[in-house]
Amino acid sequence: MNNFASTIQRSVPERLIYKQPVVRIVYEDVVTAADFNSHEYRMCDTKTGRYLGKMIAGPMVCRKNIRKSFYPINDDYKSFFIDELHSYYSNENIGTTFINLAKNESKNEGCHGRIHLVASSIFNPYRPPHVFYRKLGFKSNNSKVNKYLDKCIKYKKNVHWLKVGELCMYLQIGKNLPQEHIVNWNAIKKFFKHLL
Repeated sequence: MNNFASTIQRSVPERLIYKQPVVRIVYEDVVTAADFNSHEYRMCDTKTGRYLGKMIAGPMVCRKNIRKSFYPINDDYKSFFIDELHSYYSNENIGTTFINLAKNESKNEGCHGRIHLVASSIFNPYRPPHVFYRKLGFKSNNSKVNKYLDKCIKYKKNVHWLKVGELCMYLQIGKNLPQEHIVNWNAIKKFFKHLL
């Protein structure tokens, strides 16, 4: 009997994430209810029983006026939208674990690795999450804010919430870059050869 108990104890992960559907009211002028199926992902520690955090997220078809707010893509696209992410304990990799889960869910849901969110300082204006997302590879369409966040990371400065506010951010994925952002080095070399 002790052997059976030790086998069960070894197979239980340290952290458990479970998923349940969420019914949300969605504004029709932005997306329809069929375009955003969100789930609540809850994380708990199996050893202590602590509730560590939650993420509300799901696949979304981005259309019309929200399309370019996140990815610089002209056509409609499907992306995994993180509506809320709450980590109840600092420095325990809870947020990073949720982002990694979102990357996997994005691929499983046909979003091709695209993830977008709105970084907000409303829950904690003294420690906005913008730097956290930036460190994980997220960026915004606002290059000035990206540079500001990079400086804050480089010099280990606190982000001032008035400078960043509510910021639409997306996870950069290489194969979905629009053509105007891809540098054609061969064309640049040919251009300079003709000048010489």
